Amino acid sequence: YLHESACMDGIPVFNMVRKCLPHARISGFEGVLNSTTNVMLDCLERDATLSFDGALKVAQDMGIAEADPSADIDGWDAAVKCVCLAQALGIAPSATLQDVRPVEGIRGLDGAAVQKELPKRFKLLCRGRREEGGAFSLAVTRELVEPSSPLHGVSGSSSCVTFFTDVLGPLTVVQTSPTTRDTGYGIFADLCEACEGLVSRSKAAGRA
Repeated sequence: YLHESACMDGIPVFNMVRKCLPHARISGFEGVLNSTTNVMLDCLERDATLSFDGALKVAQDMGIAEADPSADIDGWDAAVKCVCLAQALGIAPSATLQDVRPVEGIRGLDGAAVQKELPKRFKLLCRGRREEGGAFSLAVTRELVEPSSPLHGVSGSSSCVTFFTDVLGPLTVVQTSPTTRDTGYGIFADLCEACEGLVSRSKAAGRA
């Protein structure tokens, strides 16, 4: 099945790995993949007096956060994306949500707590890693990110993921301030690939 918009809207994460990294082995990934929490953390960085609920309302007013934001702020949306990546990248083809441990969120943070840690920035990080002997680990954790990290500059609704490969080393993909157009393009790309596959199979059947 095709699922290009599942993790980073229209950014061709899965297509890139499948089509542009032939025979490369992905040993792991880490990234910021939840827009709601990233927008809220940005708001808290800018206003030390802002409460958690205040930041949530800003995100909801922007149309980023859902009416029931529990899956986002408690880390479960990010956990689902960890599973999608782990399965699609071959890190853990049989991974389920029960394999993501721990699953943390950002609930309870306020502007004062966030600003106190600057220039380090709170981020909700998705991680996956292939271990020796077929084992694997998946996690969603709230962490303080150092300014030297490529994840430090990921702001607002932007997202970022770094893949760890055996041939290229770390490979980072960044998406800046996506809109519904980005998501729609990911679906369009999947439809194009599905149609190309149908045409190819039809031609092959005609030659048989």
